[in-house]
Amino acid sequence: MTTQPILSRLTWHIMNTAADDWESLTQIVPEVERSLGPQERGAIEDAVRVAFSSGYLVAKTGDWKPASLIDGEIATYWFSMSDAGRKIWESDSAIYWSANPPNQSSEPTPASVTPPAGQEPRPR
Repeated sequence: MTTQPILSRLTWHIMNTAADDWESLTQIVPEVERSLGPQERGAIEDAVRVAFSSGYLVAKTGDWKPASLIDGEIATYWFSMSDAGRKIWESDSAIYWSANPPNQSSEPTPASVTPPAGQEPRPR
């Protein structure tokens, strides 16, 4: 029996980028694309908004104040993983770092996102 991930591959990689630091879209987009190949920026922005509204990411404004909602230009916010998001990200890590991750979309599965056999996944 295969366990289905909670997060989409795109959302998991967004959260992986924000796992150990505060990141803006300026950092998130190239890191996601390094792992998944070219992505539509709107799809990344939408996935960040959903992860934030689901409580998986927390946000701060450009002047470093906590944000309870994202209004206006998303590029002005900084994001980090919440405690709840970390639990789900860690749970899904076993799936996304496995040799045969589920193909939830047409996103490529490059070898660069799969660690060697027996190696535990870890944030960058």
